[in-house]
Amino acid sequence: MTQTSPIPVLPATVNDQVAEAIELLDAFFKDEVKTNAWFNIENPLLGNCTPMELFIRDRGHKVLSFIKNAIDENTCAFTDKILKGEKV
Repeated sequence: MTQTSPIPVLPATVNDQVAEAIELLDAFFKDEVKTNAWFNIENPLLGNCTPMELFIRDRGHKVLSFIKNAIDENTCAFTDKILKGEKV
């Protein structure tokens, strides 16, 4: 019998940050699948961590800042390439 690791319980503030990130990414991608993938794919601009790992480590403020800056600077094309599996 294999033992599975427990799902982490996130503090309310982290849940709020995740919800805000989902709203921002949904508005940008207009695609639920891309939004979900973005949270679960390692991102070299986030230290080769997944955004969700950073939220779990209570570094969600950095993820939110990254998302807002990328949208403001219109540099999300890089993230889109990652989601498409293209070389960056």
